[in-house]
Amino acid sequence: MKTPMTLFDFRDIYEKKFIKEKIESSRWNISKVARQLDISRTTLYDLLEKYGIAKNKTR
Repeated sequence: MKTPMTLFDFRDIYEKKFIKEKIESSRWNISKVARQLDISRTTLYDLLEKYGIAKNKTR
């Protein structure tokens, strides 16, 4: 039996998606995204680490 999704699970899924979209659309301009989200750059870096969002080094 599948465990129902909690509010915390839901929030994490959509927070990760939202941050990933913002960071990619800004071409990884951390300062710009932090300002848009009204959070510190440190907090944004913490969230990127929490969700395993990393800049793709291939071009």
